[in-house]
Amino acid sequence: IFSIVNGLMLRTLSVADPERLVALSIGDDEATRVDGMRWSYGFWQEMERRADVFDGAITWSPARFDLSRGGESDPVGGLFVSGDFFAVLGVPALVGRTLTNADDSQGGGVDGPVAVISHRLWQSRFGGSPAAVGTPLVIQGTAFTIVGVTEPRFTGLEVGQAFDVALPLTAESAIRGSQSFLNP
Repeated sequence: IFSIVNGLMLRTLSVADPERLVALSIGDDEATRVDGMRWSYGFWQEMERRADVFDGAITWSPARFDLSRGGESDPVGGLFVSGDFFAVLGVPALVGRTLTNADDSQGGGVDGPVAVISHRLWQSRFGGSPAAVGTPLVIQGTAFTIVGVTEPRFTGLEVGQAFDVALPLTAESAIRGSQSFLNP
């Protein structure tokens, strides 16, 4: 089974040292899930506090975001990610910067709520202009500042599931409101 997972998932990932990645999961049966999620946010915070056991620890959750500004829906693939997601994976920004742990706090870091966009979205929406960094991107009615663009080879961690926008994990409450898994 490991050979299949390794061949299909790990070796095809466009990250530094994919052979060093380990995925932890409680399991897929519904009895182990909390509100449909495998992990609780509190559990993740405890993992972060004990991160010295690992070379790095990340978490992510796939999402769909609506980039419309009133009118017709404009859905894109998204990710909620821990602050050091890109750094741990060894994925640099092509333009600007990636997220940091400081960005992954309620309300955002010193730059406020921020987003990293995929190379694909950068090309299709912004024509590949470096001026995209620093501009606002409205996601489901909430403004985020674009701080960086990923290199073209990085499309996400799930084979066949490309992302367009990555937001810090704590931004999830701004998007989902009272339905947020960050709420106690």
